Amino acid sequence: MVKSRVILIILLGITLFGYSQEPNDCINATAICGDIDFTYTPTGPGSDDFSSNPNPPCLPGAVESQSVWLLLTIDAGGTLAFTFTPNNGTDDYDWAVYDMNTSTCSNLGAPIRCSSTAFIPGAGGATGLGNGATDTNEGPGTGDGFLAPINVNSGDVYMVFINNWSSTSSGFDLTFGGTATFNPPPVDAIPTGVSVDLEECDNDGTIDGLTNFDLSVNTPIIIGAQSGISVTYHTTEGNAQIGANDIPDFTNFQNTIAGGQKIFVRVTNTGTDCF
Repeated sequence: MVKSRVILIILLGITLFGYSQEPNDCINATAICGDIDFTYTPTGPGSDDFSSNPNPPCLPGAVESQSVWLLLTIDAGGTLAFTFTPNNGTDDYDWAVYDMNTSTCSNLGAPIRCSSTAFIPGAGGATGLGNGATDTNEGPGTGDGFLAPINVNSGDVYMVFINNWSSTSSGFDLTFGGTATFNPPPVDAIPTGVSVDLEECDNDGTIDGLTNFDLSVNTPIIIGAQSGISVTYHTTEGNAQIGANDIPDFTNFQNTIAGGQKIFVRVTNTGTDCF
């Protein structure tokens, strides 16, 4: 008898503001919750947000090639600082920060920070807010890659636009500094020692290691005693991070990889959208 297995992986700490087929747009930005590191690989530009908005001043030419929009809602005020580091150490990332307390996605206006420096080899392409910088705009092609941190207050909302000028698929790592914090994500309520991996016998008449699984049996285990929590299941980590393409019938999911398949679980606080 052939057995099939699915392995559940829980992702915590990032969130999404809305679901869309175009998750890299301003209106469907991925919101950040919790003081966590964020790793993501943009796959395209989505819709051109700058067809109805002026280009950022440091990016006068073509703006979006492989882009992502991140929404930051401040929990406790302080200084906002961050660093983007290309995963491959060679990509050239440009970015801008918008104050969403006075802007909307359809009327972004001018960013309060904008950077489009050329790739800086000694820094491995690292760029962001902080690192002793005092300027608020640099580029195109000039500057040291860092701009001044932003003083923020509780409840403030900011949008970060990030674009990979190199147009590769390596992605970037985003780490936060400064003293400001974000809303906390829900917790992983799975009890210690309890496995959420599932195993089923392939007895559907075709011995190929593929069979149906009811992923929902793990939902109450994952949520625990928390309230206002939703759970979705995804076949890739990237889709779970941005809340896209969740498995529609997760009570009757047929694995597509014989022998063992990873399923990524998105746990979302429906009140704050943190996951």
